[in-house]
Amino acid sequence: MILFADLETFSTTPIDQGVDRYSDPAEVLLFAWAIDDLEVNVWDVTQDAEMPAELRACLEDPKCLTVWHNGLGFDRVILRKAMGVDLPVARVHDTAVHALSLALPPSLSGLCSALGLGADQSKDAHGKRLIQLFSKPAPANHTCRRYTAQTHPTEWQHFIDYAKQDVQAMRTCFKSMNTWNYRDNYLDPLALACDTVINERGVQVDTALVRGAIEAVEFDVKRMNSRLAEITQGGVTTGNQRDKMIAHLREHWDLAINDVRADTVRQLLADDTLCDEVREILTIRSYVSTTSTAKYQKLLDSVGTDDRLRYAFRFLGASRSGRWSGRGPQLHNMPRGSLDDDELDAAIESLRTGQYEELPNIMQAASSALRGVFIAKPEHKLVVCDLSNIEGRVLAWLAGEDWKVQAFREFDHGMGSDLYKRAYGAAFGIDPHEVTKEQRQLGKVMELSCGFQGGAMALARAANGFGVDLDELALKVNETIDPAVMKRSRKELKSMEPELGTMSQDAWLAVNALKIAWRQAHENVASFWYQLEEAFTSVVNTPDSVERVGKLTLGYEDDALFIQLPSNRRLWYPAPRVDNTGLGFMTEVNNFWMVTNTYGGKLVENVTQAVARDILAEAMIRAEGRGYPVVMHVHDELVAETPDIAAFNITTLADIMTDQPVWAKGLPLAAAGFECYRYRKD
Repeated sequence: MILFADLETFSTTPIDQGVDRYSDPAEVLLFAWAIDDLEVNVWDVTQDAEMPAELRACLEDPKCLTVWHNGLGFDRVILRKAMGVDLPVARVHDTAVHALSLALPPSLSGLCSALGLGADQSKDAHGKRLIQLFSKPAPANHTCRRYTAQTHPTEWQHFIDYAKQDVQAMRTCFKSMNTWNYRDNYLDPLALACDTVINERGVQVDTALVRGAIEAVEFDVKRMNSRLAEITQGGVTTGNQRDKMIAHLREHWDLAINDVRADTVRQLLADDTLCDEVREILTIRSYVSTTSTAKYQKLLDSVGTDDRLRYAFRFLGASRSGRWSGRGPQLHNMPRGSLDDDELDAAIESLRTGQYEELPNIMQAASSALRGVFIAKPEHKLVVCDLSNIEGRVLAWLAGEDWKVQAFREFDHGMGSDLYKRAYGAAFGIDPHEVTKEQRQLGKVMELSCGFQGGAMALARAANGFGVDLDELALKVNETIDPAVMKRSRKELKSMEPELGTMSQDAWLAVNALKIAWRQAHENVASFWYQLEEAFTSVVNTPDSVERVGKLTLGYEDDALFIQLPSNRRLWYPAPRVDNTGLGFMTEVNNFWMVTNTYGGKLVENVTQAVARDILAEAMIRAEGRGYPVVMHVHDELVAETPDIAAFNITTLADIMTDQPVWAKGLPLAAAGFECYRYRKD
């Protein structure tokens, strides 16, 4: 027996503050439900406090599977808090998660559209209007606190009909979706249960630091805007007045710019000839538009009454690879910070205690301190452990780049140089032990930008991100690069000249030469890009065929191409096609279901990140099983909150995380980390 169900709720707290805060004052208005293929019923909770007996029996039956759309991230929480019904995760089938496992849209209307079930967009818009009417408090200037069946009886009946339609649509989607990943052939039910535990546990937040940082940033923004108005004689009064700032810089300083985006401002500030006034204007713009400090307010809005942030991670949120994505404050893109440990400790103390006015750079301090808002609860500590260069290891393992796999293995055993030195040495034909610190940085840039078929421009962007001067780089590359490589780079320049923009030819030749040298040293990786692209093409052209590329299997099922990973999980590419524009498939972009293009390097990036994700998912399950309660995970890093005793330590957690899955034989894994009471970047 299957129960299909959906809740319509009311809360005085906006949903954008997260389900934990939203659910505290939430009330259930309507409970729509259906058993198997029977008629959809709606229990109007506002009219009848007694739950229908048949519905209660289903909820209490341990053998009854319940199906909800976004049930794990919403309905299950509301049921527990508002109705005292605690459904085990194993009995909750979430069609939004199911959709993400197939790279389909997670919204119900988007899913119906993608499945060809005739989603009615006008109905969706009508439903949003009804939710706006009944699920939220009335506007402050209205005499009525909230609207109900008594105030709007006709609309309330439409609301009931809307709830019925949602259950009908969800039931149809449930029956239409492939179950390979979600229930049948991979351990994601275990990973999903683990994810739910982690989200419900939450992570402790130092709200004193959050409030102090918000106050400090507001003070600094006000001060800088006042200075900006002074410099521009009232022409620009805040750093966020983009158009006024561009116009002022053009008219008064003859600066021909079209935007003041972060990258543009960063490049302009690197110009030593810039006058002091323009430099100050651009610096203020850079400070005021620092988005990382906006996270403080989002954190304060989202944290629970017990100062814990919950439901910050979305399972399978990155639908192409299956990695987690963030909810609310977005913990996956926190700034690294630019202060050393002593400076950071002092900055945190100043922000917490309101002594921020003496800080030399408030914005820098607030940005650097952001990670530090996450702390261990009393008598506990944080054990932080990161899988070392996991994507580089997985890529080499999948591509059969045996020399590199062996290099990782040797490095893990204390032999040889690290892989950034090895990458530079392999590209330039020199002993890795002779690679300088500066050359190692270039090796890192090459590793991070070239592995997924990145070209010269991708490498240039990566180099800029690491503060590398491209013209200086050109001089050094010319001194050391193989002349044959540079000759080939010059040959490729002819087709690229119109796209160089502000980059000099010498700079482009240098970064392109680095790209060529990297590819020559990684022939199997380069071959892997093209093999995967050819296999994709073959499967699309011959849907009955099965193609194997190394440890991967490609096939076609339910109008989608799949790539089966070594873990047995599948990546899905709905409605794939191959035409004169290249490879493509359907995906959701800005809430529109549309065609997007791909290529060999992008496919390799997908599978590499997906395998790295599966390694982390299994490590997470093991950590929980061994008594290391995970409170956060950021990319390839786990953060466990354990009792503050020696029995819980980084050595044990690293061993847990590098316990090799049976399907990953030969993949060298390494992990390292630290213990702390306040989270930071190692």
